[in-house]
Amino acid sequence: MNEVWLALKEGSMFNAGYMGGQLYGRSLPIIVDRFLGGYFSGLYVYAKNMVSMISQLIAFSRRVEFFELLDTRRRLAAIDVVRKQKLGFFIVGLAILFCGSINLVFASIGAPKYEEVSAVAFFLMLVLLVWTVSSAYAQVAIAEHRVGLVGMVIVGTGLGSICLMIVGIEEFGIMAVYLCEAFMYIIQVVLYWCFLRGLGARRLT
Repeated sequence: MNEVWLALKEGSMFNAGYMGGQLYGRSLPIIVDRFLGGYFSGLYVYAKNMVSMISQLIAFSRRVEFFELLDTRRRLAAIDVVRKQKLGFFIVGLAILFCGSINLVFASIGAPKYEEVSAVAFFLMLVLLVWTVSSAYAQVAIAEHRVGLVGMVIVGTGLGSICLMIVGIEEFGIMAVYLCEAFMYIIQVVLYWCFLRGLGARRLT
């Protein structure tokens, strides 16, 4: 019975975090459309589709690397969290290089619409790099059976990011979306690091 209760508890917490992340992602186009109009909303959605494709590849790589993480997690230092999950960083690095190169090509040939889309995609890929770090630490938390921690961090930082975005988007435009999302993932990394270190789950120094 205890195992069933634990499975229900962790499953509910994981789903809460997953749904929170999904709702966060779905709310951003609405915020952009409300404050910046349909043109920027369209650019954002189109570029976000490309980013989603890359994030799914990274998520798949996390599943592949998870077993090695489980085997060695007791000996991990902070930098090893990244080293043991390097495939995701390789993928996002290639994506950043590709989007940046495409943007330069469109700028050089005078294709402003494609240049704008590729520019949005490039900045979102940079944000995705920060997410890649955050998801690497989330994997460590999951490996330590801290699923509830992951759910709370995702929901809490997502709500904070949306609030900051609404406050700053009229002043800073689409850049507010990039900055708030990147800041959210940075806060997630800090929280994962602090909680795991405080719980003694791993030597993260």
